[in-house]
Amino acid sequence: MLRWLAGLAMAALLLMSPEAAVNGAREAMAQWVYAVAPALFPFMALLPLLTCEAALEAYERLLGGLTRRLYDLPGGAAPALAVGMLAGSPAGCAAVKRVAARTPVTRGQARRLAIACCGLSPAFLITGIGAALLGDVSCGHILLRSQIAAQLTLPLLLRPLCRDSTPMSVREAEDAAPPVLAILNVCGYMVLFGAVAAALGRVAGERLGRLCLLILDVTSGTRIICAMAMPLRLRLVLLSAYAGFGGLCVCAQNLSVLKDVMHPAAFIGGRLAAGALAAAFTALQTCPISVNFRLNPFPFGCFCAALMAIPALYRLKRAIF
Repeated sequence: MLRWLAGLAMAALLLMSPEAAVNGAREAMAQWVYAVAPALFPFMALLPLLTCEAALEAYERLLGGLTRRLYDLPGGAAPALAVGMLAGSPAGCAAVKRVAARTPVTRGQARRLAIACCGLSPAFLITGIGAALLGDVSCGHILLRSQIAAQLTLPLLLRPLCRDSTPMSVREAEDAAPPVLAILNVCGYMVLFGAVAAALGRVAGERLGRLCLLILDVTSGTRIICAMAMPLRLRLVLLSAYAGFGGLCVCAQNLSVLKDVMHPAAFIGGRLAAGALAAAFTALQTCPISVNFRLNPFPFGCFCAALMAIPALYRLKRAIF
Protein backbone atom coordinates (compact mmCIF):
# COMPACT_ATOMS: atom_id res chain seq x y z
CA MET A 1 0.00 0.00 0.00
CA LEU A 2 2.77 2.44 0.90
CA ARG A 3 4.59 1.85 -2.38
CA TRP A 4 1.38 2.34 -4.34
CA LEU A 5 0.66 5.65 -2.59
CA ALA A 6 4.24 6.81 -3.18
CA GLY A 7 3.93 5.92 -6.87
CA LEU A 8 0.66 7.86 -7.15
CA ALA A 9 2.22 10.89 -5.45
CA MET A 10 5.24 10.84 -7.76
CA ALA A 11 3.06 10.51 -10.86
CA ALA A 12 0.92 13.44 -9.70
CA LEU A 13 4.00 15.58 -9.20
CA LEU A 14 5.29 14.80 -12.68
CA LEU A 15 1.92 15.76 -14.18
CA MET A 16 1.65 18.96 -12.15
CA SER A 17 5.06 20.26 -13.21
CA PRO A 18 6.15 18.41 -16.36
CA GLU A 19 8.64 21.03 -17.55
CA ALA A 20 10.58 21.03 -14.27
CA ALA A 21 10.49 17.23 -14.21
CA VAL A 22 11.96 16.99 -17.72
CA ASN A 23 14.72 19.45 -16.82
CA GLY A 24 15.51 17.54 -13.64
CA ALA A 25 15.65 14.26 -15.52
CA ARG A 26 17.91 15.80 -18.15
CA GLU A 27 20.32 17.12 -15.49
CA ALA A 28 20.39 13.74 -13.72
CA MET A 29 21.15 11.90 -16.95
CA ALA A 30 23.91 14.38 -17.83
CA GLN A 31 25.51 13.83 -14.43
CA TRP A 32 25.29 10.06 -14.95
CA VAL A 33 26.92 10.31 -18.38
CA TYR A 34 29.78 12.62 -17.44
CA ALA A 35 30.50 11.69 -13.81
CA VAL A 36 28.82 8.56 -12.44
CA ALA A 37 29.17 6.02 -15.25
CA PRO A 38 32.87 6.67 -16.05
CA ALA A 39 33.82 6.46 -12.36
CA LEU A 40 31.63 3.47 -11.45
CA PHE A 41 31.61 1.16 -14.47
CA PRO A 42 35.30 0.05 -14.31
CA PHE A 43 34.81 -1.21 -10.75
CA MET A 44 31.55 -2.94 -11.67
CA ALA A 45 33.34 -4.68 -14.54
CA LEU A 46 36.18 -5.75 -12.22
CA LEU A 47 33.87 -7.33 -9.62
CA PRO A 48 34.11 -10.88 -11.05
CA LEU A 49 37.92 -10.75 -10.76
CA LEU A 50 37.98 -9.09 -7.35
CA THR A 51 35.46 -11.48 -5.79
CA CYS A 52 36.08 -14.81 -7.54
CA GLU A 53 36.64 -17.96 -5.47
CA ALA A 54 40.42 -17.97 -5.92
CA ALA A 55 40.68 -14.35 -4.83
CA LEU A 56 38.48 -14.93 -1.77
CA GLU A 57 40.67 -17.86 -0.72
CA ALA A 58 43.73 -15.62 -0.89
CA TYR A 59 42.04 -12.87 1.12
CA GLU A 60 40.99 -15.42 3.71
CA ARG A 61 44.59 -16.59 4.17
CA LEU A 62 45.96 -13.04 4.27
CA LEU A 63 43.30 -11.21 6.28
CA GLY A 64 41.13 -13.90 7.84
CA GLY A 65 42.64 -13.68 11.32
CA LEU A 66 42.44 -9.89 11.49
CA THR A 67 38.90 -9.53 10.15
CA ARG A 68 37.54 -12.33 12.32
CA ARG A 69 39.02 -10.89 15.53
CA LEU A 70 38.25 -7.25 14.78
CA TYR A 71 35.02 -7.35 12.77
CA ASP A 72 33.76 -10.93 13.17
CA LEU A 73 33.90 -11.22 9.37
CA PRO A 74 35.68 -13.73 7.12
CA GLY A 75 38.81 -12.59 5.32
CA GLY A 76 36.91 -12.94 2.03
CA ALA A 77 34.90 -9.86 3.00
CA ALA A 78 37.93 -7.63 2.37
CA PRO A 79 37.24 -7.00 -1.35
CA ALA A 80 33.71 -5.80 -0.58
CA LEU A 81 35.04 -3.21 1.85
CA ALA A 82 37.71 -2.13 -0.63
CA VAL A 83 35.27 -1.79 -3.54
CA GLY A 84 32.89 0.17 -1.34
CA MET A 85 35.65 2.61 -0.41
CA LEU A 86 37.02 3.02 -3.92
CA ALA A 87 33.85 2.97 -6.02
CA GLY A 88 30.98 3.86 -3.69
CA SER A 89 27.35 2.95 -4.26
CA PRO A 90 26.01 0.60 -5.47
CA ALA A 91 29.23 -1.20 -6.44
CA GLY A 92 30.00 -1.90 -2.77
CA CYS A 93 26.64 -3.60 -2.20
CA ALA A 94 27.06 -5.61 -5.40
CA ALA A 95 30.43 -6.78 -4.09
CA VAL A 96 28.76 -7.81 -0.82
CA LYS A 97 26.29 -9.97 -2.74
CA ARG A 98 29.07 -11.65 -4.72
CA VAL A 99 31.12 -12.26 -1.55
CA ALA A 100 28.08 -13.73 0.22
CA ALA A 101 27.49 -16.09 -2.70
CA ARG A 102 31.04 -17.47 -2.51
CA THR A 103 32.05 -17.48 1.14
CA PRO A 104 30.05 -18.55 4.24
CA VAL A 105 28.55 -15.48 5.95
CA THR A 106 25.56 -15.02 8.21
CA ARG A 107 22.77 -12.56 7.54
CA GLY A 108 24.04 -10.35 10.37
CA GLN A 109 27.53 -10.24 8.88
CA ALA A 110 26.15 -9.46 5.42
CA ARG A 111 24.05 -6.61 6.82
CA ARG A 112 26.96 -5.03 8.68
CA LEU A 113 29.14 -5.32 5.62
CA ALA A 114 26.48 -3.85 3.34
CA ILE A 115 25.86 -0.82 5.55
CA ALA A 116 29.59 -0.06 5.59
CA CYS A 117 30.11 -0.49 1.81
CA CYS A 118 27.66 2.00 0.34
CA GLY A 119 29.11 5.49 0.69
CA LEU A 120 29.40 8.03 -2.10
CA SER A 121 32.09 7.65 -4.73
CA PRO A 122 35.45 9.38 -4.14
CA ALA A 123 35.06 11.15 -7.50
CA PHE A 124 31.84 12.81 -6.35
CA LEU A 125 33.26 13.83 -2.97
CA ILE A 126 36.50 15.28 -4.36
CA THR A 127 35.50 16.59 -7.78
CA GLY A 128 31.76 17.15 -7.45
CA ILE A 129 31.70 18.67 -3.96
CA GLY A 130 35.26 19.78 -3.19
CA ALA A 131 36.37 21.21 -6.54
CA ALA A 132 33.06 22.19 -8.19
CA LEU A 133 30.85 23.35 -5.29
CA LEU A 134 33.36 24.49 -2.65
CA GLY A 135 36.21 25.49 -4.96
CA ASP A 136 38.79 23.62 -2.89
CA VAL A 137 39.90 20.06 -3.62
CA SER A 138 41.27 19.71 -0.08
CA CYS A 139 37.70 19.93 1.23
CA GLY A 140 36.84 16.89 -0.86
CA HIS A 141 39.83 15.07 0.62
CA ILE A 142 38.52 15.80 4.12
CA LEU A 143 35.10 14.39 3.21
CA LEU A 144 36.66 11.28 1.68
CA ARG A 145 38.88 10.57 4.68
CA SER A 146 35.90 10.94 7.02
CA GLN A 147 33.84 8.54 4.93
CA ILE A 148 36.62 5.93 4.85
CA ALA A 149 37.09 6.22 8.62
CA ALA A 150 33.35 5.72 9.13
CA GLN A 151 33.36 2.70 6.80
CA LEU A 152 36.15 1.08 8.80
CA THR A 153 34.47 1.85 12.14
CA LEU A 154 30.87 0.86 11.35
CA PRO A 155 31.34 -2.94 11.12
CA LEU A 156 32.93 -2.87 14.57
CA LEU A 157 30.24 -0.71 16.19
CA LEU A 158 27.36 -2.67 14.64
CA ARG A 159 28.53 -6.04 15.97
CA PRO A 160 26.20 -5.97 19.03
CA LEU A 161 23.20 -4.98 16.86
CA CYS A 162 23.48 -7.37 13.90
CA ARG A 163 23.43 -10.74 15.65
CA ASP A 164 21.36 -12.73 13.16
CA SER A 165 23.35 -15.96 12.77
CA THR A 166 21.16 -17.40 10.00
CA PRO A 167 23.44 -18.51 7.15
CA MET A 168 22.99 -16.63 3.90
CA SER A 169 21.76 -18.96 1.20
CA VAL A 170 23.13 -18.86 -2.32
CA ARG A 171 19.72 -17.94 -3.67
CA GLU A 172 19.48 -14.92 -1.38
CA ALA A 173 23.03 -13.89 -2.25
CA GLU A 174 22.79 -14.48 -6.00
CA ASP A 175 25.25 -12.70 -8.25
CA ALA A 176 24.65 -9.05 -9.01
CA ALA A 177 23.43 -7.97 -12.43
CA PRO A 178 25.96 -7.73 -15.26
CA PRO A 179 27.98 -4.47 -15.15
CA VAL A 180 26.17 -2.79 -18.04
CA LEU A 181 22.73 -3.55 -16.60
CA ALA A 182 23.85 -2.43 -13.14
CA ILE A 183 25.05 0.92 -14.53
CA LEU A 184 21.79 1.40 -16.45
CA ASN A 185 19.91 0.63 -13.23
CA VAL A 186 21.77 3.48 -11.52
CA CYS A 187 20.86 5.78 -14.42
CA GLY A 188 17.19 4.87 -14.10
CA TYR A 189 17.06 5.70 -10.40
CA MET A 190 18.93 8.97 -10.92
CA VAL A 191 16.55 10.07 -13.69
CA LEU A 192 13.45 9.14 -11.69
CA PHE A 193 14.50 10.87 -8.48
CA GLY A 194 15.94 13.83 -10.38
CA ALA A 195 12.62 14.40 -12.14
CA VAL A 196 10.58 13.99 -8.95
CA ALA A 197 12.89 16.25 -6.95
CA ALA A 198 12.75 19.02 -9.57
CA ALA A 199 8.95 18.80 -9.84
CA LEU A 200 8.56 18.79 -6.06
CA GLY A 201 10.83 21.81 -5.74
CA ARG A 202 8.63 23.70 -8.19
CA VAL A 203 5.30 22.69 -6.62
CA ALA A 204 6.07 22.75 -2.89
CA GLY A 205 7.50 26.24 -2.64
CA GLU A 206 11.02 27.39 -1.83
CA ARG A 207 11.48 26.26 1.79
CA LEU A 208 9.58 23.01 1.66
CA GLY A 209 11.04 22.29 -1.76
CA ARG A 210 14.60 22.65 -0.47
CA LEU A 211 13.86 20.31 2.41
CA CYS A 212 12.40 17.73 0.03
CA LEU A 213 15.40 18.05 -2.26
CA LEU A 214 17.70 17.34 0.70
CA ILE A 215 15.80 14.15 1.44
CA LEU A 216 15.51 12.90 -2.14
CA ASP A 217 18.50 13.86 -4.25
CA VAL A 218 22.12 13.89 -3.08
CA THR A 219 23.27 16.21 -5.88
CA SER A 220 20.69 18.88 -5.13
CA GLY A 221 21.17 18.40 -1.38
CA THR A 222 24.90 18.99 -1.52
CA ARG A 223 24.35 22.14 -3.59
CA ILE A 224 21.94 23.47 -0.99
CA ILE A 225 24.35 22.81 1.90
CA CYS A 226 27.32 24.30 0.05
CA ALA A 227 25.32 27.50 -0.61
CA MET A 228 24.41 27.99 3.05
CA ALA A 229 25.74 31.12 4.73
CA MET A 230 27.81 29.53 7.48
CA PRO A 231 31.50 28.88 8.23
CA LEU A 232 33.24 26.37 5.98
CA ARG A 233 34.02 24.05 8.89
CA LEU A 234 30.33 23.73 9.76
CA ARG A 235 29.38 23.18 6.13
CA LEU A 236 31.92 20.36 5.90
CA VAL A 237 30.48 18.70 8.99
CA LEU A 238 26.97 18.94 7.53
CA LEU A 239 28.18 17.63 4.17
CA SER A 240 29.79 14.62 5.83
CA ALA A 241 26.60 13.84 7.72
CA TYR A 242 24.52 14.23 4.59
CA ALA A 243 26.88 12.19 2.42
CA GLY A 244 26.66 9.36 4.95
CA PHE A 245 22.90 9.25 4.46
CA GLY A 246 23.13 9.84 0.70
CA GLY A 247 19.50 10.75 0.05
CA LEU A 248 16.64 8.42 -0.85
CA CYS A 249 17.87 8.04 -4.43
CA VAL A 250 21.17 6.46 -3.35
CA CYS A 251 19.37 4.40 -0.69
CA ALA A 252 16.97 3.08 -3.34
CA GLN A 253 19.87 2.10 -5.61
CA ASN A 254 21.51 0.12 -2.82
CA LEU A 255 18.29 -1.48 -1.61
CA SER A 256 17.56 -2.68 -5.14
CA VAL A 257 20.80 -4.69 -4.88
CA LEU A 258 20.23 -5.75 -1.26
CA LYS A 259 16.68 -7.04 -1.69
CA ASP A 260 15.99 -10.02 0.62
CA VAL A 261 19.12 -9.15 2.62
CA MET A 262 17.92 -6.40 4.96
CA HIS A 263 14.86 -4.27 5.72
CA PRO A 264 14.84 -0.74 4.23
CA ALA A 265 14.32 0.86 7.66
CA ALA A 266 17.38 -0.95 9.07
CA PHE A 267 19.45 0.11 6.08
CA ILE A 268 18.44 3.77 6.36
CA GLY A 269 19.13 3.68 10.10
CA GLY A 270 22.59 2.29 9.42
CA ARG A 271 23.28 5.01 6.88
CA LEU A 272 22.20 7.69 9.36
CA ALA A 273 24.70 6.21 11.82
CA ALA A 274 27.35 6.36 9.08
CA GLY A 275 26.57 10.03 8.56
CA ALA A 276 26.91 10.77 12.26
CA LEU A 277 30.29 9.00 12.37
CA ALA A 278 31.55 10.80 9.28
CA ALA A 279 30.46 14.15 10.70
CA ALA A 280 32.38 13.42 13.90
CA PHE A 281 35.54 12.53 11.95
CA THR A 282 35.20 15.71 9.87
CA ALA A 283 34.85 17.80 13.03
CA LEU A 284 38.08 16.24 14.32
CA GLN A 285 39.90 16.88 11.04
CA THR A 286 38.87 20.52 10.84
CA CYS A 287 39.97 21.37 14.36
CA PRO A 288 42.80 23.94 14.38
CA ILE A 289 45.28 21.35 15.66
CA SER A 290 44.48 18.77 12.98
CA VAL A 291 47.08 17.93 10.37
CA ASN A 292 45.73 17.49 6.84
CA PHE A 293 47.33 15.31 4.20
CA ARG A 294 46.42 14.83 0.59
CA LEU A 295 45.35 11.53 -0.94
CA ASN A 296 44.58 11.15 -4.62
CA PRO A 297 42.09 8.24 -4.68
CA PHE A 298 42.26 7.48 -8.39
CA PRO A 299 45.83 6.12 -8.70
CA PHE A 300 45.44 4.61 -5.25
CA GLY A 301 42.19 2.91 -6.26
CA CYS A 302 43.69 1.48 -9.44
CA PHE A 303 46.68 0.20 -7.47
CA CYS A 304 44.45 -1.50 -4.88
CA ALA A 305 42.23 -3.01 -7.57
CA ALA A 306 45.28 -4.43 -9.35
CA LEU A 307 46.58 -5.91 -6.10
CA MET A 308 43.23 -7.56 -5.34
CA ALA A 309 43.05 -9.02 -8.84
CA ILE A 310 46.50 -10.69 -8.58
CA PRO A 311 45.23 -13.87 -6.83
CA ALA A 312 42.59 -14.42 -9.51
CA LEU A 313 45.05 -13.82 -12.35
CA TYR A 314 47.57 -16.17 -10.75
CA ARG A 315 44.96 -18.94 -10.43
CA LEU A 316 43.90 -18.34 -14.06
CA LYS A 317 47.51 -18.62 -15.20
CA ARG A 318 47.89 -21.95 -13.38
CA ALA A 319 44.65 -23.25 -14.89
CA ILE A 320 45.70 -22.36 -18.44
CA PHE A 321 49.38 -23.23 -18.39
